[in-house]
Amino acid sequence: FDSAECRELNPQEKEQAFDGLNGIQNFATLATGAPHADRPLKLKTWLHQLRTLLEGAHPVWAEILDWSLSRATDLHHIYLNAPSMQRNIIEMQVVIPSAWKTFEARLRPKIIACLPGFVKEILDQRAQQGLQDFFPGILFMLMKIFHPGDANDKTNILSSITSPAPCSTVVAALAGIRRWKQQIHRAQELNLHLPDVNLRFKAVQLIVDEPLGANEDIR
Repeated sequence: FDSAECRELNPQEKEQAFDGLNGIQNFATLATGAPHADRPLKLKTWLHQLRTLLEGAHPVWAEILDWSLSRATDLHHIYLNAPSMQRNIIEMQVVIPSAWKTFEARLRPKIIACLPGFVKEILDQRAQQGLQDFFPGILFMLMKIFHPGDANDKTNILSSITSPAPCSTVVAALAGIRRWKQQIHRAQELNLHLPDVNLRFKAVQLIVDEPLGANEDIR
């Protein structure tokens, strides 16, 4: 939504929002991890967990996240479509709505505390240079690091849809199906053309064949 739609909270609502934020005991930690192919999904999962926590604290925090994520996503699309030699000059230029300035300033350090150490170092170095990274800019930086939607991510998504890892137990197969459905959802989000339905059917079979074959009731 547009910044003009950001409603100014009354004093009681502000107190409730700040109390809710302070009441969050543990923010989910974001780690880059390995392999590289897992990074986009790690970021998506972390953002989902973060939004759940913020929504529970007070709707205004989730609204700020949604607004910031929308701007970061739009700029990241520009970044991905730009020539590689020009990408380094793409920076987030954003003005935090006046109604949210205090909230964004209170939320930002809590988010930074969840980030990988090298990201914190980058933010510190930029701050020493007089560069202020607001929440949308931080999210844009994370997208450049975790690469959601780039060519490699799209290739990995389609590969995981057609060639998922086989599972040996029912529990593992259920988790495998959930992961597979996540990749279907991500492919749809990125407007990718899904593989043929026969290939998708064989992929599901690959996940469940061994545990189903070992189940005497099914045999």
